[in-house]
Formats: sequence, structure tokens, C-alpha cells
Amino acid sequence: MENKKNKIYKIIMLVALTAFVTFMITSFTLYSYFEKQPSKNTSNIDLTNLIKSSANNSSDLKNYLDKLKSTIEKYYLWNDDINDEKLEKAAIEGYVSGLGDEYTEYIPSDEMKEYTEEINGNFIGIGIYMTADKKAGRVLVYYTIPESPAEKAGIKSGDHIISVNGVEYTSDDLNNISNYIKGEEGTSVNLVIERNNEQLSFNIVMEKIAVNPIITKIIEENIGY
Repeated sequence: MENKKNKIYKIIMLVALTAFVTFMITSFTLYSYFEKQPSKNTSNIDLTNLIKSSANNSSDLKNYLDKLKSTIEKYYLWNDDINDEKLEKAAIEGYVSGLGDEYTEYIPSDEMKEYTEEINGNFIGIGIYMTADKKAGRVLVYYTIPESPAEKAGIKSGDHIISVNGVEYTSDDLNNISNYIKGEEGTSVNLVIERNNEQLSFNIVMEKIAVNPIITKIIEENIGY
């Protein structure tokens, strides 16, 4: 019985010793490898101080952004994925948002035409307002403009858009869908929507939409609303 215990003890000690030796060898090998590699680990770099010191405390915004850009190009691990246009747009949006004014925003030139049309209340399309429903993963019809082609065709608030002209879209494609439900007057567009777990198809002809911010009607006892 005693010999059996000693045998088990020796086996346990041998396994533990082997594991320890393996751990030490692996650690030493990895340490030696990474010591020889050029460092691109931004987690150990104080980027703010590095950029500020490189810019020599300059108040020139362009100079500061140039230094920031060069730092990103030097240390960012996925350098090939850098999109200068997106970075510049985000920088401008961030600069304006720094005002802290909810009524002040930066609108890129490619979005200004659509923004102006909506402000003026006139555009050519099917007549719906949409939002991204992240939970459902679809674009949601938020509001159908009264007397619009969409309302006349039967599109309702709460419908989820599945596809436009045979192309399926998700909630991330909100802007893409907008491009296809606005266009030339008389152009037909096909929408497949989901309502109560049922998919419905609608062919809608685009018209000039006049958005009237005021709705009037006569209710009971000849009272105007």
C-alpha cells in the first residue's frame, strides 16, 4: 500500500515538474521573440503627450492634426484599413460637436441637398420617414406622409423594409435605402416590407412630395382642429 502511495506521489511530482519546465521554456521563448520585434503596441504609448510634444505645444490645429495623423500611421496596427476621408469627416464633426449646441451640426456637401429638400418640405419620392431599428436589424418606417404615394399604396408606420428593387437591406443600410426611394418623378420602385411576420410587396410610383407641417380638420360641434 505504501509503495502504491509513493508511486502515485512520484507521478504527480513528475507531471508538476514537467509542466513547470514547459512553462519556463515557453515564457523565455516568447519573451525573446517579442524583444526582437519592432514595437507597434499603442497600449503602452501615451499618444496625447507624444503628439503634444511633437507639435511643440503649437496652437495650430492643422499642425496638431498632421502630427496626430503621422502618429496613427506609425502605431496603428491595421494601417491598411485607414480611410483618410472618413478620418477627416469625423474630425470636422467632432470639432463642431465640441460646441455642445444640439442645434449646431456639420452636414457634408453630399448630404446637404437632401437636408435642404426636407427643410423646404418638397422632394420627389414615395413619402416616408425612416429610422434604423437595431433590435430587429431592419430599417423601420417611422412615419408615412399623408396623401403620399407610400400611404396610398398601403405602407404603414411600423413596417420593416426588407428589400428595395430586389436588393435586401439591414438597419445599417439606412442611407442606401434613402437613395433608392427618392429620384425622378414617375419612376417606379418596388418595396418588400414585413408586417406582423408577413412579407408584402408594393410597387410605388414616385411623386413630388409636399410636406405640410400643419394638419387641419373639423371635429364634433363644428370645432376646428
